[in-house]
Amino acid sequence: MKLARRWVAAGAVLLAALLLAFWFRPGGQGLGSGQPAGGAEPAAPATQLGKSLDDLLAAGQRAQTSASYQDTKVEVCGYGVFDARTDERAIEALGERLDGQSLDVLRRAGLRLATRADVNERAVGLWAQFAAELSSWMSSDAYKEQSAGQTRLPMPPPVTRPLSELIRLAADSGSPTVYRLALSGCLDWGLKPTVCNSISWTTLAELEPDNAGNWLQVAGQAQLRGDTAAWDDAMRRAIAAPRHRVGVLYASGTLATAMEGLAEPALQQSALVRTIGIEAMLSVPQNAVFAASRWCPEPQRQALSAARQKECAALGQRLQQSDDITLAWSGYGIQGRFASGEAERAQIKAQSDALQRARLKQAEQEVGASLMSCAGIAATRARLQRVAQIGEAGVAREALAREAQAAKPAAPPR
Repeated sequence: MKLARRWVAAGAVLLAALLLAFWFRPGGQGLGSGQPAGGAEPAAPATQLGKSLDDLLAAGQRAQTSASYQDTKVEVCGYGVFDARTDERAIEALGERLDGQSLDVLRRAGLRLATRADVNERAVGLWAQFAAELSSWMSSDAYKEQSAGQTRLPMPPPVTRPLSELIRLAADSGSPTVYRLALSGCLDWGLKPTVCNSISWTTLAELEPDNAGNWLQVAGQAQLRGDTAAWDDAMRRAIAAPRHRVGVLYASGTLATAMEGLAEPALQQSALVRTIGIEAMLSVPQNAVFAASRWCPEPQRQALSAARQKECAALGQRLQQSDDITLAWSGYGIQGRFASGEAERAQIKAQSDALQRARLKQAEQEVGASLMSCAGIAATRARLQRVAQIGEAGVAREALAREAQAAKPAAPPR
């Protein structure tokens, strides 16, 4: 997919963590690979120098309301409006230039946060430095050769140093948020550093036992290693837990604020999009989704006891309260498997569809046509900061609540 088309259509993609994980490519393929296409050079960004995002946003809104603004137009905040049909090379070159500088912005935002007094902000700073170095390593020829073959390489020191600091901070602080960020770095990208052996999802679940999200991750690990007893125990603890917090895109939401003032708006957005892709890749709870779904299979495929069916219906309701959109949808699916009849099943499906519609509708309203436009940048920041607080599913529920309130008939005058 060409860069121009991505910038036109990427608004809805930004809201789906799973799609963002797919969109991110090692080597900077998401927004170019670092060299100008065909030698084309975009015009210097003279119009953006010294102007705030608010100034640029107003200019972008005026451009979008002009008669000549069509679907083929691509606004890049601070650089003007391009025509995707005739300015393809210039757009590609600009995208590659921004993408080539995006990891430096991520590193600098990480250094800014690493000096904060708040332990969670310091953790995001260390995570940002780790994520930048991980992305750089995954762009290397050595990593690509590992991916193509059977060789397993250790993470190089530039990657392991901030990760080791983050893991030590998790152990010293006892903060569940810090612990979650540290665990996201200990996935299977190569031979894990030995420091990863000092943390586990089980430890986090014991540290924060009232969070169902932690127990689902424990269940996912148990299911992968074939430990049925531990899998059952973790699933039942997840059902009993009173809240469900996963925290996908927490770091990106924090970094959206930390990046302000470090670069021009378009470069900040390029760095933020890269960050979102990395975090989604590291943090989307795929193992938890699989563990829940396989623990509660379709009744016609596997006979389940009446007690297990009751537990699965409760699990579906618990997952629906997750801050993670993927787990929330999974909850509706599981509950639907054990509905008492077609009427209840249809009601559950309607609720799931409404959550999805709210998410997509908000994408269209907030971001509109272009991810890199001034309006798109402002919407990305605002949305991510709210997602960091209550999760993507929580933001969708807020939109549904607003719709329901607006649909209520006005009270009669007194």
